This record gives sequence, C-alpha cells and structure tokens, in this order.
Amino acid sequence: MAQALPPFCPMCGAPTVQGQRFCANCGQSFVSAPPQGANVPATNQRPSTPFPPTSQPAYQHPTQATPSWHNTGPTAPTSPPPSYTPVPKKRAFGRTSCVLISLLLLILLGAGSYLGAAALGIHLPGLGAGNASQSSVTTTQMNTTVTYAGVKLTVLSAQQSQSFNDDPNTTSTGMVRLSIQEQNTTTVKVSWLYAGIARLLLPDKTIATPTFVRANVGIAPGATQKSTVDFAVPINDKVNQLTLRLGAANEAQMDIPLTGQAELGKYSPKTVQPNGQMLYMGLNWTLAKATEQLSIAGQQASKGMIYIVVTL
Repeated sequence: MAQALPPFCPMCGAPTVQGQRFCANCGQSFVSAPPQGANVPATNQRPSTPFPPTSQPAYQHPTQATPSWHNTGPTAPTSPPPSYTPVPKKRAFGRTSCVLISLLLLILLGAGSYLGAAALGIHLPGLGAGNASQSSVTTTQMNTTVTYAGVKLTVLSAQQSQSFNDDPNTTSTGMVRLSIQEQNTTTVKVSWLYAGIARLLLPDKTIATPTFVRANVGIAPGATQKSTVDFAVPINDKVNQLTLRLGAANEAQMDIPLTGQAELGKYSPKTVQPNGQMLYMGLNWTLAKATEQLSIAGQQASKGMIYIVVTL
C-alpha cells in the first residue's frame, strides 16, 4: 500500500504536490522504507534519471521552528484609512477687497473732512497749484475798523488776482483776498467762523461767500491775530466797488465799503451822561452814563436789536 504524501514538507513546511519525492526547498526525501516483513512486489524498475544537481543554501535551523502556513480562508476586509476633509482656506481675494474698500472709505472721509473744514474757516494746509506761476496781484490798503462781538476787526488790505495758487478752491476767473486783524480787548475768549459771518456784496447785487479761510476759530483775551478770507470775484469787478458784510443773518450786520475811506461811525458805540438821580429802596442812585452798542463781550446783538449798557 502506497504511503500518502504529506501536503507540506515536515522539515521546512514548504507545500508539496502529488508524486513529489523530494522537497524543492530543503531536499527532504518523501519515500520511506517499507516495514520489516512486508512483501514488496517486484516491478520492473526503470533507471531513474537523477535530478540535476542544484545549488541550495544550507539549511539553518531556526531558533523556533514555525511553519509558514498560508491562510487560504476568507480574510476580514481592511478598512481604508480615514479621509480628512481639508479645512477650506479663506479666499485671499475677499480679504484684499475689504482692505481696498476700507482705504477708499478713508480717502473719501478725509477729502470730505478737508473740504468741510475749509468751508467752515478752519485753517488746513492748502493743496496749492504745484509749480504753476502765481498771476499778478493788486493790493489795496484799507485799515478800516469795526467791533464784532466785542472784538475789534480791522480790514488791513484787499488783494485781487486772477487766482491764488495757495487757495485749494481758487477759480481762474478772479479772486479777492481780505487780510483782517483781530484784537480781543475783553476778558473772555471769543469764537466765530468767517464762513458764517462774512459776505462780499458785488456790484451786480449778488452775494459771494468765502471760498477759503485761514484763521483760528477763537481768540484769547488780550490777544491779537491775523486771518485771511478769500472770495471768488470776477476780475473785472474793482475792489472799491465791493462791500464786506459782517454778521450772521440773525445778527446785527455791518456793511463795510472797501474804499479805504469808509465812514463807519454808525456802527460805533454811542454814550450819553445824563447824571440823573433817583431814590430806590431808601438809597440815592445816580445814572452816570448809558452806552448804545451792537455787541458785548463775546456776543453780537440780534438782528434789529442793540445793547444798552448803563453805569450807576
């Protein structure tokens, strides 16, 4: 009876096939001698062709003989590695757009503030006209004084030109610049804006408002300072045909002809000394003087009104 061939080499564990006599891996023989006393039928043995000699590495006994069995059964499916959704990056375009919009808003706000301050008479650096040459300027001396809100205002001079390069709002059809000195003889700080109280009456009865003002908003007690006020006036209008009006629309106004010889006595304070006496609450009172005027310290009289200041 033939011996069953093991499916694996008992020496190295390599798999075998039916009819294999030697292990292809370690050379182990799979033919064993029959037991003693067994009858082995005689058969015509063919000379077996020897296997060609092969060079095989010497077998080394492993530290622990572990047959390398191959598991042919079903295996558990291997789960793929978890996929991570990348965090979406913010679009650089959106951030850049926000920055550009912010810069544009700042520029617009700055330009609006500049124009608003100039219209209100706040002194700001002028934009000028670059390297353009200044057109010829004609200067007329005035030295005309009136009192507004208790402050003496003296129109020193009037300048006329086609344009003023240092006026950011200048026109090219004619400009007039008034130089005014302010002297505060009161004991309080007085504030006003030329944009609100100064107007220029033109020969055709139109009224011009200031285009640009260089002035401090207020003047301290006892201080003296200078300001300039620009008006857009056609170059053909002569300075001596113009009239400066001081005072807001709801205040007592004063008209100053720019002739250099204007008679302004009607705006000066008028004082009388009645020296009248009276008895009040058992006391004798004497009215030493009474003064009629258009302003007191820091305040201009309302339209159609005057101040009466009495001294007892």
